[in-house]
Amino acid sequence: MYSTSQYEILLYLILINCSLALTFNYDTEHAIIFKPHVSHNDVHHDTDYQAFGSSVAMIKLNKTTRIIVGAPKGKSRLIKTHQTGLAYSCKINQDGMTTSCKEIRLSTRYLGKSFKTKHLFTSGMNLGLNIAVGGSNNLLTICGHLHNLANQPSGICFLVSPVNMDIIKVLLPKSKKLSGSNQQKLMGKAVHEMFGFSSAFTRTSNQLIFGAPGYDIFRGAIYTASNINKMSPTANISINTINEIDQDSYFGYSVTTGIFFKSQSELAVVGAPRSHELIGQVYIVEINQNDLNGNVIQIIEGHQFGEYFGCSMLSIDLNNNGYDDLLVGAPLYMPEHNPKGDCGRVYIYSSNGVHLVQSAIIDGDSIFGSRFGSSLAYIGDLDGDSFNDIAVGAPQENEGSGSVYIYSARLIKTSKKYLQKIDSSKSFDLLGFGSSIYSGIDVDNDNCPDLLVGSYMSDAAVLLKCRRNQKLIHTT
Repeated sequence: MYSTSQYEILLYLILINCSLALTFNYDTEHAIIFKPHVSHNDVHHDTDYQAFGSSVAMIKLNKTTRIIVGAPKGKSRLIKTHQTGLAYSCKINQDGMTTSCKEIRLSTRYLGKSFKTKHLFTSGMNLGLNIAVGGSNNLLTICGHLHNLANQPSGICFLVSPVNMDIIKVLLPKSKKLSGSNQQKLMGKAVHEMFGFSSAFTRTSNQLIFGAPGYDIFRGAIYTASNINKMSPTANISINTINEIDQDSYFGYSVTTGIFFKSQSELAVVGAPRSHELIGQVYIVEINQNDLNGNVIQIIEGHQFGEYFGCSMLSIDLNNNGYDDLLVGAPLYMPEHNPKGDCGRVYIYSSNGVHLVQSAIIDGDSIFGSRFGSSLAYIGDLDGDSFNDIAVGAPQENEGSGSVYIYSARLIKTSKKYLQKIDSSKSFDLLGFGSSIYSGIDVDNDNCPDLLVGSYMSDAAVLLKCRRNQKLIHTT
């Protein structure tokens, strides 16, 4: 038996050789699941599939968080047009576990008489497939890329106030002002544009970048909206295309922005997953509102036929060197050891100040059909090491159940092992889990970012709270 003094000496020896480390992960046991509102007194209570969870976002106003979820196949109760799709605003009820979701009304009261509601909403427009949050005022964009204008599915996006969810701007590709020569160049090309299939707010200039992968026989294009903070129901919208790109390239399938080089200029990054004979490419281009043809700074080539390189992208500074790194998803990648395909992969490119060069690859668990890399998200500094961490979605893993992988940015280039894998088949029994991801928001104000994940095949979205853990680690 040890005496009291001997216990104290033993404890002292343990403590000088060890330290307490604070680690984090996401709590799957107390996940909060959001579902679309269904009223049994409503004619639409037939539980039609809505694809609720196809897109997710969070907006923080003071200490209150709004959960925004897109349902592009849903039937609106507030819009008379049939099956436009819609977006929901959800909240956690006072008991801390149950939830309620209500359709966002999208009021047009600030638009005046310049727009008629029947022209803003058309059947089958897929409203809510793409949602983005950003800008200096935490603005929200809700897009319907199959909005029908003059019998052509050109697309439309609404810029929405985060306070009252009123539409403050209507963004249409047809509202662009072009010179006579450029107008002639566009004749016959602005058909089936799919404007708003993707979107991203710039960080430095209060602009919005929209992808239009259907433009010009699916060569694709990007549009830039420039005066989004001005009190006007419309915005100045310009278009950029790439002359050398082939038909069916889907340029604009994904978009993001980043500061990658010594110039410190914010550049647009545009995915074209079917370009270069289905190898896929990612274009780094200047955000240019004065020229129809975009100025290409760098082209990053895919690696495998049909891997859908550029399907998803994320720009974030992983190594704290002052330049953004670029993550590119290729969810249909097929490794040699698993020829069945669709395992998926994420390529990581780092900046040397002049170019982006490949620095790492992550594959998840390389499970057949998982489509790892379908979605990417910045999740803040989860493990407390002052580096930005990331989440990767694999929404078809385990026969369509889906998983989300959490990676440490500090370790990602030296160790491909993830910090945590959230497996829907083990935790939630949902389908399509990981189809969309949003984070970086601390919902419960505990100084740890929480995670919102869409599960569109089950009409669900899942909020996972960040959980702190302490463990004893050896320091010698």
